[in-house]
Amino acid sequence: SVIGAQMLSQLPVYKDEPFIQTAYEICRWHHERYDGKGYPDGLKGDEIPISAQIVSLADVYDALTSERCYKKAFSHQKAMEMILNGECGAINPLLLECLEEVQELIREELQVYSPGIRHNRQIYETVERKLYNKELRMVGYNVGQIEIQEEKKQFFLSKIPIVSFEYSAVTGITEMSGYAAEVFGMEPNVLDIRDESWINSAGTEAGKIVKMVRETTPEDSEREDEIELLFNNVLHKCRVTVRTLWSKDQKPQYLGAVGVAVKI
Repeated sequence: SVIGAQMLSQLPVYKDEPFIQTAYEICRWHHERYDGKGYPDGLKGDEIPISAQIVSLADVYDALTSERCYKKAFSHQKAMEMILNGECGAINPLLLECLEEVQELIREELQVYSPGIRHNRQIYETVERKLYNKELRMVGYNVGQIEIQEEKKQFFLSKIPIVSFEYSAVTGITEMSGYAAEVFGMEPNVLDIRDESWINSAGTEAGKIVKMVRETTPEDSEREDEIELLFNNVLHKCRVTVRTLWSKDQKPQYLGAVGVAVKI
């Protein structure tokens, strides 16, 4: 927590922005406890910033309802009982009241399938709502500019008969051009390409493209092949190019993929 907070405090730019200051509070103090028995500074009660208190409570709930190598996931009801009975440490009484008030909403939004499983689409939409909050400014690139860039992209994709897709490994969302959605007979935004049933329902063409993506590596991130795709119920030979995206870490992490298909 201390090292993470130091990283934020030492940013060469933007470290005085309210967004970063709140992130600093959360990072440094989300392991503090309301009774003063937390760390790293032993803060007590309302000495702990409310942002850190909220994240701390969310962290407790998530830990209880998620499966770990050392325990099974508890149900929502059991997690609530443990938190409200004080089995998870001292928590601001006001926050506990708020938690009780919204517990059914939490059950609905975060327990879609079974304890510990979060629906990727809901996470994606939550982040999206925060990102497009009109009050938010992110690292010098304001929301208006983000919206304009998205509008430009959608304009070009809607006017050009091109098959293209963009997949995020973080959210599990695949965004296709409108033309691509018609070709595959699917929605422009497809949930979680990692699900094998998606590949089966999309047909052999989509399966071949997914296979191309899976063959790439950080050192060899691009693949090209000729694949027949259906355009208006007629097979056309296409040149399909895919490129996977990786982080710049020492051990690269897979971030997603982009691809395009052009009629030959």
